[in-house]
Amino acid sequence: MQLNLKFRFCLLSFCLFLVVFTGKGQSSTFAYNYAKTIVKAEALLNRGFFSEALAKFKMVADNSKDLDQKAKALFFTGKINSVYLDQQEKALKLFNRILTNYPESSAASDAFFETGIILFDLKQYQKAYSVFTRYEKKYPGNPRRKSAKIWADISKELFENKRKINKKSKIERVKNVEETVLRVLVKNPAKRIEVLSTNNIVISDNASRKMYYSGWGPVVLTEKSNRILVNGHNTGLSACRIRSDALVIRINGSRFRGFFTIHAKQNSLSAINHVNLEEYLYGVIPEEMPTKWDKQALMAQAVAARTYALCMRNKNRHEKYNIEATTAAQVYGGYSAETMRTTAAVKATNGQVMTHNGRLIIAYFHSNSGGHTEDPVNVWNVKIPYLQAVPDNFSAAAPGNGWEFFLSFKDIKNSLNKNGLNIGRIKQLQIEEKSPSGRNRKIRILTEKGALNISGNLFRASIGEAKIKSTMFNVISCSKGILFKGRGYGHGVGMSQWGARKMAMTGSNYKDILKYYYQGIKIVMIDNLHFSSA
Repeated sequence: MQLNLKFRFCLLSFCLFLVVFTGKGQSSTFAYNYAKTIVKAEALLNRGFFSEALAKFKMVADNSKDLDQKAKALFFTGKINSVYLDQQEKALKLFNRILTNYPESSAASDAFFETGIILFDLKQYQKAYSVFTRYEKKYPGNPRRKSAKIWADISKELFENKRKINKKSKIERVKNVEETVLRVLVKNPAKRIEVLSTNNIVISDNASRKMYYSGWGPVVLTEKSNRILVNGHNTGLSACRIRSDALVIRINGSRFRGFFTIHAKQNSLSAINHVNLEEYLYGVIPEEMPTKWDKQALMAQAVAARTYALCMRNKNRHEKYNIEATTAAQVYGGYSAETMRTTAAVKATNGQVMTHNGRLIIAYFHSNSGGHTEDPVNVWNVKIPYLQAVPDNFSAAAPGNGWEFFLSFKDIKNSLNKNGLNIGRIKQLQIEEKSPSGRNRKIRILTEKGALNISGNLFRASIGEAKIKSTMFNVISCSKGILFKGRGYGHGVGMSQWGARKMAMTGSNYKDILKYYYQGIKIVMIDNLHFSSA
């Protein structure tokens, strides 16, 4: 009897240990494929779903035992915080964590370089100079060493007060929108790029500007051994510049204003459109909002898109391109997408941007809030004062606001496993926690292997953003699977495009719309703003 009681006590203690060890009810029998999770997260980031990617990177950083995987996940988390969330201090802490705890990882050199860039952005020029000079010595064979030398020189001259801010400076004052050029990645990767124009085409070395080709075309560019071939002839160039005297130039069937740089790398080509900011917006607004919508809604979209583009230009000035032409940033269709109504909306708001406390905001927008916008703290775990959640009855009655999608338990299991999990048969799915706006923060999945808790964003990313349109949903279970009934489309942060349409239809002007969805902002001209370039 005494032995039996002791055995029962030990068994009870072991069960309690399991509950404590598994924390939030997640069984230790689950095995994650973190390498696959990182690949999926990078793919999401490249498609513009950075909030969903952030959830995956965080899972790897928090749980993987592989030091290189942890460092890589921390680096991407830092980049997302710096570029997309304007959280430079948080990014610095993450990069420092990599350099302190994982100095031999493949992500360490990138973390070192990005630390210098952020310090420069924060105008801590002497610290930036120190970082870039140490980078040169620590990574002598790294391709970014030359860039580090340039940034070190700029930083040194600035902190020694020997550099003045003028047109030739690496710090430029944007006096008008005509001076502002964006570098937009429009083709990547491409095996073949065909160039057509109604006028002469000139191809030159991107570095020396030495002309390689001049003619009426067509011109076909391909890649071989990281070099560009023009009509089958090897130029010996890894990067070239393409110009035409015509208004537009045709690249793989699509027409664009401005000129292009073509880069050869890893068995493919990439095409970057260098285009004036306002002309860039001509090709963005018709891709982001239906052209027949009310003019005031189109104007609100133009100011939001202009603000976002300038913000990304500033943050990515040291990269080959500032912004992508896909949902990874803003969809850009070039001259081929332009319409009279959307171009008129851009011209009506020429040069207007949104600022908060004197700085450009990150002007996030989404399709439909489902009736209430979301606070970024519930999506990305960061506080952004001008992006607070607000009631949004303007979106509540929008077409397609309500949606539903049925998934079998098997489909859910397969989707989760393809994204790095290793779970067995699913028995039930429960909503564990909702945000004040009604979106699902935590979801609990009961399986034959135990219970699994994941964030709403991670669940949506694993199942698919087109299937689960937002994290604002309820679940109805049956023996065959689950019916998801939801509202809204997108992350819910910032301006609801359908809400903007409704506000415009009921008499609000574009400034009213913007100030409703972005709190405490000012709408100003870019004339007095300063941007860094490289």
